Amino acid sequence: MPSITTVGRVGIVWLPSLLLTFIFLMAGLPKLAGAEGHIRHFITWGYPDWFRLVVGAIEVTSAVLLLVPRLAFFGALGIAVIMSGATYTHLIRVPEEASRAPFTLTLLALALLVAYFRRPRRSRAAP
Repeated sequence: MPSITTVGRVGIVWLPSLLLTFIFLMAGLPKLAGAEGHIRHFITWGYPDWFRLVVGAIEVTSAVLLLVPRLAFFGALGIAVIMSGATYTHLIRVPEEASRAPFTLTLLALALLVAYFRRPRRSRAAP
């Protein structure tokens, strides 16, 4: 029978990973498909259209990486970078959208939590 700490650790890693995977697949795929709303947002924010494709590609790739335990660290870092940029956009670049920042900061915190628990372990070489 697994210990509570093992079950808790699995929950701390997998639940946020699955949530982030779902959110970033649902956010990234429409960006890549050229959804009109995303095109308008990037124009409003003053970003070029190619940047929407880069962001969408990072979101989708990162979401998929979260599902592979050995690669989840890199997926979480990708999401953290995107959410840092989104927070910057909402707070600095377009301050009228500052009310969106708590959501982006929450996703950033979840991504950093997953990155922490999925960080690569250094193996100690035997003397």
